[in-house]
Amino acid sequence: PKLMNKRQKMEAGGKSNRASSLLDFMLLVGKLKDLKRTGWVQCQVQLPESVADHMYRMSMFGLVVAGNCKQTFDRERVIKMALVHDLAEALAGDIVPTHISGVSEIDKAQMEEKALDQICGTLDHAELGAEIKGLWLEYEKHETNEAKLVKDFDKLEMLIQAYEYEKQQHISLQSFFDHVKAKHEFFNPEMSGLMEELLNRRSYLVATTPMRHLPRIAAAANTTNTGTIATSSGGSDNTAAIFGEDEPEPAEAQLARKLLGNCSEEAVGSLPKSDHEALAKYSSSLEDDIFITVQIVKGRKSTACADCSFFGW
Repeated sequence: PKLMNKRQKMEAGGKSNRASSLLDFMLLVGKLKDLKRTGWVQCQVQLPESVADHMYRMSMFGLVVAGNCKQTFDRERVIKMALVHDLAEALAGDIVPTHISGVSEIDKAQMEEKALDQICGTLDHAELGAEIKGLWLEYEKHETNEAKLVKDFDKLEMLIQAYEYEKQQHISLQSFFDHVKAKHEFFNPEMSGLMEELLNRRSYLVATTPMRHLPRIAAAANTTNTGTIATSSGGSDNTAAIFGEDEPEPAEAQLARKLLGNCSEEAVGSLPKSDHEALAKYSSSLEDDIFITVQIVKGRKSTACADCSFFGW
């Protein structure tokens, strides 16, 4: 099934309704099942988890921890927040920290909020969309106890996954442990205890298992099957393809990268009709031919667009 924007529905004689909007929303959510987490891809992890995998175990943390620890939390809110905290990545992609991606925190926040607004906008239920947006914003601000707990889940789940990869594939993922140690102070005592237990087990693993140290490869924020073109640091060849590793990049994709790599919004909007047609042909080859994300990152300026109407089609 293909996602349709309002114009397409009108042209097809269709009528937006609850079932249609819910299906569109679920199709977007489903993209998280195919979106591989960028950090693992860059570190050459074999069969890396998806964003949805990460969010699932975080939600299980909420179920078993939030209602069974000394601190009092709204468990339902914690689980909901864990479920939506990375929802924007369905369109914005999984953007790694600034020191790796070159994307500033401000730019990342703006791209993700714009993506989330579009995702919530597919729902034919304003109150539900507002609830999802509110939970996402609460997590991003990490001021409430629930948001701080979910942030603990986010970091600990990542390190548990890193430990599992080290154990299974014998590759060192020390940088992930170093980053959390330097950037995150655990809020919840139970999470601190779990972290200590994890580090103890990992210390034994590292002491008894030879580890390979693989270089981090250059990879864009978005990986395969997301229907996304992503360019970073000025937009050159550091592009996430929607094609398999062994598939050649179509001419339309090459044109899209050439045209979008260093263009501003105004420049893209004023492209000749022939170029619009070529890009439209390219977008129609995507899994969903109307929702595509274009990220143009140059210095501190960035734009994120997830609707082809941006191009005037």
